[in-house]
Amino acid sequence: MSTSTQSSSNTGERGADRAFMDRFAERTVPSAAYAPARRTTEIPSPASVKAAEAESEGKRLTIGRQVRINGEISGCAHLTVEGNVDASVSDARSLDVTPSGTMKGRAEVNSAVIAGTFDGTLIVNGHLDILATGRVNGTISYRALTIATGGKISGSITEISG
Repeated sequence: MSTSTQSSSNTGERGADRAFMDRFAERTVPSAAYAPARRTTEIPSPASVKAAEAESEGKRLTIGRQVRINGEISGCAHLTVEGNVDASVSDARSLDVTPSGTMKGRAEVNSAVIAGTFDGTLIVNGHLDILATGRVNGTISYRALTIATGGKISGSITEISG
């Protein structure tokens, strides 16, 4: 037997402690090695969330109750009609026509909620909601449709399949 393992002096005990700690340190794996792998794209940073919100906010358009608009609207992420609109709408993600709103023309959107009046061509690539006060007339295409009791739809109506 060697003297280092049988040592009863302080120096020998410290040496044994040190040897144990050295062996333990060699076997210890950093805790990061046990953490689940994450892709940076799965964890949005606060800056990227704020940038996305700012971009979306910059692409919102609300037509007020006393406002009348004629023409073409494009590049709008979210369009809310509270007044009167006679226009063609393209590149819009969503359209909301409030109970006081009236829209005439053509619109192609991903989703629409109609609580007022829409007259014209409406293409909804996602969900079309017609609320109790909503009136939709014209050429309507939709992927999914909900009509509340009291809501009205008339004209050429086509479901988009797929």
